[in-house]
Amino acid sequence: MTCLLFALASGLSLSPVNDRTPYIATADMEAFAWMRDNLPADSYVLSGSFTFPWSPNQILGSDAGLWLPLTTGLRSSVPPISAYNENPIDPAYFTEVQALAAARPDPGNEANWQTLKAAGITDIYVGTRSAGDGFDIEGLLTDPHVHLIFHRDGVSLLEISSRKS
Repeated sequence: MTCLLFALASGLSLSPVNDRTPYIATADMEAFAWMRDNLPADSYVLSGSFTFPWSPNQILGSDAGLWLPLTTGLRSSVPPISAYNENPIDPAYFTEVQALAAARPDPGNEANWQTLKAAGITDIYVGTRSAGDGFDIEGLLTDPHVHLIFHRDGVSLLEISSRKS
């Protein structure tokens, strides 16, 4: 019994998501409504992600961007949690998800911007869980590749400048 309790306590402290912050806050829901009403249906939104040390190829959503397809009908770079138990229609799907997670929108990293644009990413979503710990929002606000189109209570949505209108 002691071993079991020790293993459980150790496992909880190893988790990179060992917090009580909700994935979806009021500001996230307001952003979803705005996105649903204002973004083109073919938008492809880059969302924050993370991996566990024991499963570095399994990309998981770090904020409300995980729920974008369900709540807005838009495509998100982060797969639903159940995706890894499914056989995707596109055999390259997980490879693309991993490439997008690696190509973070870092100010000054032109190669990453080109990767995101080539993949068709049109927008970047920064949810309340990612504020300050996900994308470099301060750096992004001054980056010429994007411009802010929505911001409320820690949620930001940035449009990539090369979007085809």
